[in-house]
Amino acid sequence: MKPYLRRSIFTKASALGFIVMILLGNAWLVVFLTGQSGAAWLSYSLTACMIWTILAGCGMGFKMIQHQIQKEPDDDAAV
Repeated sequence: MKPYLRRSIFTKASALGFIVMILLGNAWLVVFLTGQSGAAWLSYSLTACMIWTILAGCGMGFKMIQHQIQKEPDDDAAV
């Protein structure tokens, strides 16, 4: 991963979104396998988490575009 992305708040937000989405997916699987009726809070939470992750991913993309426009020296170029 590029150093300018590693320090980015968008990268951390995206990682957090994926972690929470995995946990909510596991909760949904437990609810589904136990035969309980679907919990509305679980659906809303998964939707909100997907939106959070998509927005964080877009922020990472904008950060990459900004980096390309500014033409900052790339730390990986020396390797």
